[in-house]
Amino acid sequence: MLLALVCLLSSIYTVEENQYACTVRFSKIIHTTQTPGLHFKVPFLDSVKYFPKAMMLYDIPPSEVLTSDKQNMTVDNYILWRVSDPCCSTNLWVPRWWRRSGSTLSPITP
Repeated sequence: MLLALVCLLSSIYTVEENQYACTVRFSKIIHTTQTPGLHFKVPFLDSVKYFPKAMMLYDIPPSEVLTSDKQNMTVDNYILWRVSDPCCSTNLWVPRWWRRSGSTLSPITP
């Protein structure tokens, strides 16, 4: 009885109105949904990855750069993006070395 309850609870997942849900089995997306409510998956084989539908903001910290005429200039950037297709937005297919390289990149300043 307890095992049946655990299997039932691990096969149910919910999707909210402001998110996409991708069901992943063995690192492959097998189903994508954007309809809110209760959904079902195969317990212990499938996992669910959630992606927001909202506009996202990434604020890059200001940095000092040196111009060609030897003047200091402060550069302040930000990035706005939205996930339109969660199958293309996931990093399941991105190599591990590429995922790590984003954290090691720094602005080039002379």
